Amino acid sequence: MPSTAADPSLWRQTRAVKPWQWPCYVLAVLLLGACDNQGNGPATQPRTLSVPADCVPQAGCRLQLGSLVVALKFGADAQALRPFPVQVNVESQSPVDAVGLAFSMRGMAMGQNHYQLIKRAPQRWEGSITLPVCVSGRSDWEATLRIATSAGEYQAQLPFVLRP
Repeated sequence: MPSTAADPSLWRQTRAVKPWQWPCYVLAVLLLGACDNQGNGPATQPRTLSVPADCVPQAGCRLQLGSLVVALKFGADAQALRPFPVQVNVESQSPVDAVGLAFSMRGMAMGQNHYQLIKRAPQRWEGSITLPVCVSGRSDWEATLRIATSAGEYQAQLPFVLRP
């Protein structure tokens, strides 16, 4: 009894793709590619809001990109392990669906510090933030502001320092 490994002609006969199978393979590849984004349409990168060099979130900052204007303010006495308020006012021609903040520290694993702000008025979003203490004594943080509108997503990176 001949084995398929020893006889290459038998291997080609049993492994050959039938002409009617090609459209099935192409269709499968296309469907798998379409499912890559879980059916939410094409993934797009958020547009980046520029942050002024003199921006200090505790004193308040104003960011703008086209018709989107953002005023952001942290509580003046923001410090680790104590809740501090955050207020974001968003003026946009497109309805704002969500506003969130994520906090991180460069080169330091500080856990998951993601906050979804609550809509308090048509253009005002608020939240209460509590950040952990860094065991190395650092207090330099970076807040990533994300704004979702019907026209797309926006983001800004805001470096700041917590009060000791």
